[in-house]
Amino acid sequence: MAKDNASTGLELAAAKDHLRAKARDRRRGLAAADPLAKKKIARITLDLEPDRILAGYWAIGDELDPSGVLIHHMSLGHRTALPAVVDRDAPLVFREWMPGTPLVGGLFGTREPDHQSAVMRPTVLLVPLLAFDRRGYRLGWGGGYYDRTIEMLKQDGDVKTIGIAYAGQEVAQVPHDDRDQPLDWILTQEGLIQGTTETGDS
Repeated sequence: MAKDNASTGLELAAAKDHLRAKARDRRRGLAAADPLAKKKIARITLDLEPDRILAGYWAIGDELDPSGVLIHHMSLGHRTALPAVVDRDAPLVFREWMPGTPLVGGLFGTREPDHQSAVMRPTVLLVPLLAFDRRGYRLGWGGGYYDRTIEMLKQDGDVKTIGIAYAGQEVAQVPHDDRDQPLDWILTQEGLIQGTTETGDS
């Protein structure tokens, strides 16, 4: 049984790596083809309860930049935050962010608020990705940071998760297992897509 589990794990990792290589090239092309996508997603108002804490991410490379979404919802009265990596095997920590907040260099070329910014628990989490499917599963870079973080936030209370992507990043199926945390919604430049994963789906 242990051997079967190991084989399954290796097969899943290989499937993810194969899709990851294709998804990187696809996203690069999508970013070049639609340079206004950042402005398009920023015009879409998320249906959030008052006083929600909305956490985004600092876009690197050709990731779709969510800063306009954060700023738009900040104007509606929501507080906003960015993630910080505190340990390679730990969930992310979120610190308050607004335009002008001092940022420091993080792992993997990211930027994050410095230690003087207040630590916050987000109730809405914007998540970067390489590919997504209609059930809400996402393909990331493989570090597991967001899966660990989403699992922790769900155990701690209410959280809504929203992937940020170009519409063309959609695939038929993202390889996954029970450690992968599905997203509630995907926000693209064409609008919102609700994940359809049901409890117990794997």
